[in-house]
Amino acid sequence: MDTIFTPGVLIICAGGAFTLGYLIINQMALRGLMLIGSAFYVAYYATAAATPLWGAI
Repeated sequence: MDTIFTPGVLIICAGGAFTLGYLIINQMALRGLMLIGSAFYVAYYATAAATPLWGAI
């Protein structure tokens, strides 16, 4: 599982979710994609360094 969700993949998924969210007009879908993107960013900040980056989280 760790080989699939590397920090590089997490940041790409987060950026993709935010980009799709900005392109969608539906308010509920937009908010859902922003929430998913934020979760990917939190996962990235938790795994990018040896210790979690609590300031960014």
